[in-house]
Amino acid sequence: MNNMTINSLAVGIVYKEKATLDWLAMQVAEAQYEVDQYQAIVDAETAKSAQFNDYLTAAEANKTAALTNLNLAIDIDSSVKALCTSTGLALKQTGTATTEIKQVSGEMATLINKLIFTVELIDRFGQLVNKQKLSNPLIPDTLISFMAKATADANNAVALTLVALQSCYVAEATSLRSQQIITLENEQVTTLKSTIERQAQVSGLQDVTGLVVDGNFIVGFTADCTGVLALVRQAYDKASEKYNQALANVNIVNQQLAYAQSELVTATTSLNSYKAGLAAATAAAYAA
Repeated sequence: MNNMTINSLAVGIVYKEKATLDWLAMQVAEAQYEVDQYQAIVDAETAKSAQFNDYLTAAEANKTAALTNLNLAIDIDSSVKALCTSTGLALKQTGTATTEIKQVSGEMATLINKLIFTVELIDRFGQLVNKQKLSNPLIPDTLISFMAKATADANNAVALTLVALQSCYVAEATSLRSQQIITLENEQVTTLKSTIERQAQVSGLQDVTGLVVDGNFIVGFTADCTGVLALVRQAYDKASEKYNQALANVNIVNQQLAYAQSELVTATTSLNSYKAGLAAATAAAYAA
């Protein structure tokens, strides 16, 4: 082989090695660009994940507060129900007591009329005995004394019955005042119970807003639904919905971040491989 052929082969080898090096350098540049892109995506997804986790934390706090409010509203509702039952029972018992006191007062008034009539009869009979005594000495003095005592006892009975009747009237007045107070209390408690539990009847309504249907009532923010308990429950449902949505968003962002990180690792591995190939090819070229 002559020198011209050897020189021609050497030049060909040099050009071939340079082409390889250029190709590897281009691959390194492309891989670096891809790594930079995925790194930017990872950084953005990391920031997004932190932001959505903050949203989730806030949503969880709101849900916890809404649950506390709901439990408090349920406790208040239970207490008001118990109070309403108690005042209703007290009103019934007071009404019964007032009716019985009125009946006793009427009976006492009737008894006094009878006692007064009896006193008049005894008094007239005593006067008749006294007149007969003047004309008939045989009438015993014990009978006259007995009639006088009977008249005194009858008057005492009238006096005691009048005192008893006065006590009945006082008890009746007190019972009536108590009944009026308990009636007012019962009305106020019933109004409070209605304010807490007021809800719109499902009948005639169409659930087109995704409101929660609870038993025979529709729960939610409507023109006919202003009950505190219903509104607090609706607030909890809304808070739970927002929490679930925030949790779903966090899961989606975490999946996107995990995918971006996986692609970054793959791109970085590819970049390192091309860099190693370029370094090895460069070293071989210089050694030749």
